[in-house]
Amino acid sequence: MKVHRVKSSQKHINFFRHNYGFRSPIQVLVDAELCRIALRGKIDLRDQLPQHMGLPVKLLTTACVLAELRKLAAESDAHLAKLGASATDRDRKDATAASGAIFVARRFDQRRCDHSEGNEVDGSICIASIIGDVNQHRYMVACQNSRLRSELRMVPGVPLVYIRRGKMLIEPPSEASMLLAKQSSEQRLLPSEREKALLNRAADNAEKIASRKRKKSEPNPLSVKRPKVESTTTTTKTTGPAPAKSPASSQATTSADDSNAKKPKRRKRSRGGKADSGDQ
Repeated sequence: MKVHRVKSSQKHINFFRHNYGFRSPIQVLVDAELCRIALRGKIDLRDQLPQHMGLPVKLLTTACVLAELRKLAAESDAHLAKLGASATDRDRKDATAASGAIFVARRFDQRRCDHSEGNEVDGSICIASIIGDVNQHRYMVACQNSRLRSELRMVPGVPLVYIRRGKMLIEPPSEASMLLAKQSSEQRLLPSEREKALLNRAADNAEKIASRKRKKSEPNPLSVKRPKVESTTTTTKTTGPAPAKSPASSQATTSADDSNAKKPKRRKRSRGGKADSGDQ
């Protein structure tokens, strides 16, 4: 079993698990022809199918499938008896596989179908009736009937497995399965009825709050710049021309200004300087 084939099979199974709710163990409906081919190719379904998918499986069959296997075994035995000594090894292997497939299918769990005992139908018809239009019980179908596989590809959410050249293969999801999965994912992104009601209520509350008049708020005193303080000096306004000054008053003002003027400081001589000059 090659690694890339196992990885692709597990990828397909994970698609059905994430989008259609398949759970472990995977329930697998097996038809009569696949049981016969698996036995002839020495493929143990109970051992190789879980390894192929990476998950435990639960193999199922129906009363109609068992009846079809008994019919195939009887036809193979009759054909072998008719050939007699002219029968080839291939004819003998086919007859042995048809008879042994009954014992293989009896080891599977039997799923109850709507067809009563004695009124069994073909196994492919029985499996198609169990799957229905929606595959409610999430069955995987293992079948060799190409006509049945084509019919089940039209039903969303049905994984298919078959045997080709002695190898077990899992088909990729059909177009119907991909389309429904895409629509479901887009639907999940949309808001539910409860979420829509909450959104409408929040929008109404926002409109009410916006309609209210907001009171004019005072500025923050800590962020307001203080106004500049203007000088408090006052000037007196006089009306008419200023009186003329007399010469005596102007002379007194000049002498007062001279007396108030700063007198120059006298430089003091040190006594030591005088003594030094006398010695010389």
